[in-house]
Amino acid sequence: MMPRISRTLTTAIVLALAVLAAGCAGSGPRTAAIDVTAFATWGAAGLPLTGSTYRFERLPSQLAASVQTQQLEDVVHHVLSAKGLQYVPAPAAARYSVQVSTSVQQVAGMGGYPYGPTIGISGGSGGISGAGIGFGFPIGGSASTEFRTELLVLVRNLQTNSVVYETRAYSQDGYPGDSRVLAAMADSALKDFPVPPAGMRRYRVQLAP
Repeated sequence: MMPRISRTLTTAIVLALAVLAAGCAGSGPRTAAIDVTAFATWGAAGLPLTGSTYRFERLPSQLAASVQTQQLEDVVHHVLSAKGLQYVPAPAAARYSVQVSTSVQQVAGMGGYPYGPTIGISGGSGGISGAGIGFGFPIGGSASTEFRTELLVLVRNLQTNSVVYETRAYSQDGYPGDSRVLAAMADSALKDFPVPPAGMRRYRVQLAP
């Protein structure tokens, strides 16, 4: 009787570990879900794009966090350069100014694996009678912390002092300030620059390891 129970329990454990391993393997590379909204008057005004010059504009509150602001500007600079805009360090030579800011808000989340195998042994009047495998919720499923990150990019025409492009990108995960996520957010926020479609779009971006 005992060898049979042992073999049954061993089989159940192996199956449980196999299910858990398959779930972990199936998760694949990390992906960021990014929601984007954008508003623009650039196209309606017939403003030129390729070769247009710009500089970055910082708020007084951003001067103290210059390292983080510089990282954000580097990411946006990379995207705008690919769009045809030319960065100039001399303010007087720029036709546009670009302001980049980000904010992070803590939100409730659920950590751990949402579903996982559980192993149980049933007993009767004659002692142990069998073993079984089931699924429970969750494995390591205690409440965790997630963060909602917002990235805002404003492009202003310095000749008229009017905003010609406004875009916001949102992402929620457990990694606030992740440079890979911020880069994906900037790319998504400016994907349709300078003439964005109406409404909110969602992008799923696979992050580099």
